[in-house]
Amino acid sequence: MPVHNIPIPHYGRRMILRLFIVSVVVALGCPGAQALDQAMVGKIAPDFTLRTLDGTRSYSLSDFKGQVIIVDFWASWCAPCKRSLPQLAQIERMHKGVRVITISIDDDRSNAINFFRRLNVSILSLFDPEKEVAAKYDVPEMPSALIVDRSGVVRYVHVGYSDSAFDTIVKNIEVLQ
Repeated sequence: MPVHNIPIPHYGRRMILRLFIVSVVVALGCPGAQALDQAMVGKIAPDFTLRTLDGTRSYSLSDFKGQVIIVDFWASWCAPCKRSLPQLAQIERMHKGVRVITISIDDDRSNAINFFRRLNVSILSLFDPEKEVAAKYDVPEMPSALIVDRSGVVRYVHVGYSDSAFDTIVKNIEVLQ
């Protein structure tokens, strides 16, 4: 049977289309896109607006200008995110003037909500189902985080997770406070 005759469920078509769009954007680049790597350090963090996980409110990165911000990209299928998200919540509790903004790239909002509830963390989490913000930042893997200073400039980038990441992030934000 030719490949083009294999039935693909409707939700599968949407997933394939989203992955294709993200791949094209990453391959061709898009205006304002910057790779989430050390080359981004020293540049203004691109602004974005997303809704909360529950969909009740929208936030923009620029809403938090004047604070040290940790922007963290995560997904419910990301095993290391189970460890990093509670640690980020702890950082926000321990350091006044630091705001943690987490961004879920899950396709299904309910998966993201259930994952977040199971972790029982109390930090702002936004929902990026089309992965537009993740594409804008060229996020290479989950979790990935960047630390933005009070002026909106990216000062540190952390890709992936390790046990030493928590200590490094704490040292990074203490330099900025």
